Amino acid sequence: MIVVNCFKRIQEHLLAAERHDYRQVPFLESNKPVSLVKWNSDWSSSSNEKFDLGNGPLCAVVRDVSAGWNSSTKQEPVLKELNFDIRRGKTTMVIGPVGCGKSTLLKLLLGELPEVSGSVMTTYAQAAYCSQSPWITFGTIQQNILGVSMMDRSWYNTVIQACALQPDLQEFAEGDQTTVGTRGARLSGGQQMRVVSPYQPRVACER
Repeated sequence: MIVVNCFKRIQEHLLAAERHDYRQVPFLESNKPVSLVKWNSDWSSSSNEKFDLGNGPLCAVVRDVSAGWNSSTKQEPVLKELNFDIRRGKTTMVIGPVGCGKSTLLKLLLGELPEVSGSVMTTYAQAAYCSQSPWITFGTIQQNILGVSMMDRSWYNTVIQACALQPDLQEFAEGDQTTVGTRGARLSGGQQMRVVSPYQPRVACER
């Protein structure tokens, strides 16, 4: 059954429509300042703003953006008429109640939403993103923490401490050599997040 499910996921992936990245990434094409150009017919042409994303203070510019996950005209977009800038070298926080669209906003900046109107311009084509859904591989806790990295005992211990994993490891008779089970079944939700937190951002960067 596991093998059948694996092939089913592969088939769904191969048959899925090719993702179109709607973002404009002018920094990869030129070091010169570029205009924020409209790309859909509904976007207002009244704006003549120019942004130097190559050397300027901005890393993302969003103008008149509405976006969502469903192409149905009956469903309202999750994000509506957004206009904001994100500055490089600064910490930007997105806060709000559950279900307000925080994760959707991050996916917008990554070019992952299927339905978008407006204009999104970024200086990056790829970015690190750690999903709320932990990616647990079958193996030991240590293997999940290391991922594809080589063991560096000093740094490993630092990571264990930084992610508050020591109390969790003390609960298991085999410590970090405990197998996590299928999709981390032997770990609680919080433990799964603490185990994968050192590894997932690094994987996203390397990809």
